[in-house]
Amino acid sequence: MMYKSRFNNNFKFNDISNDDCSWEIVDKIPFKGDNRNSHSAESFSFIFIDGTLSEPYTVKSENFVFSLTRCGIGAGFERGKSRRKIINFVNIQVKDNSETNLIKFILDSISKEFSSENLGEVIYVTGEDEILIKLRQEELKLAVELATEKNENRETSDENKIPAIVLDGSIPADKKLYESLIMICGLVKNVRCWYGYSDEYLKRFCKGETSDILKLEKNGITKFAFFIKMSNNNLTTGGDIPVIRAEFSLCEDPENFANIFKHKILRWSSSIGDRAPKNLTPIRVLERIIRSHGGSEEFILRKIQVILKKFGIQHI
Repeated sequence: MMYKSRFNNNFKFNDISNDDCSWEIVDKIPFKGDNRNSHSAESFSFIFIDGTLSEPYTVKSENFVFSLTRCGIGAGFERGKSRRKIINFVNIQVKDNSETNLIKFILDSISKEFSSENLGEVIYVTGEDEILIKLRQEELKLAVELATEKNENRETSDENKIPAIVLDGSIPADKKLYESLIMICGLVKNVRCWYGYSDEYLKRFCKGETSDILKLEKNGITKFAFFIKMSNNNLTTGGDIPVIRAEFSLCEDPENFANIFKHKILRWSSSIGDRAPKNLTPIRVLERIIRSHGGSEEFILRKIQVILKKFGIQHI
């Protein structure tokens, strides 16, 4: 079960994890790009979250389909403490309604076996679309736990710092997210929605230059966004454009926070490595930590095969 980025052609996307283009522009704030109150950057604790998905493992019989997708999620501070977790998304389909109890029995067996072997939590899903929704929910849950945890680590115990969760993707239109006291930020690397900005306009940008700050609204929810040029390479089209759309939730001084966020993004992109500069260093490090925690593919598959055989289910 090789782990890969969750953004691949095997899964259908929705506005929770993908580039959501349906927000409306309600205002543009000129981004002066000065260093006003830049010292307040130290008052924020940035927490990155990310997740990886395995290729689905599928077993089919005449009246039964079983699919297991393993997910690694991680949350980590810009410097210091991190946390990771393995989740097993299980989708079971039976053609005969009389066999619906089989789903419960199999899930119970897998949950007990995986729990005893520390192979991660088992979550039942009704389809592939639900996987990405639950993945983002679990990522945010893990990040919130890390942000509110109190221990000896200064990065997590400093009550004067405002936790800011950084998503690898667009901020979803979820009211519960915005009701929390935690700042939510998003980094959209493969931009498809430019909100009126053209390639020609962005070609004139120098590295580190930003667009105006856009105030966006959807379903009564407000967020801010701006575009930042990540390199001086010639612009092409689509995902190859070296521009990131940076987003953040409602705050009292969006221009000041945008300035803080801009300088943070440039700092995170300064360590050139694989997929840089758009794959920022903290996210790249977190991806490696998650993948190292996945466990043996052969061991997991053998466990599943043994459990299914107990119920008379053979792979065909």
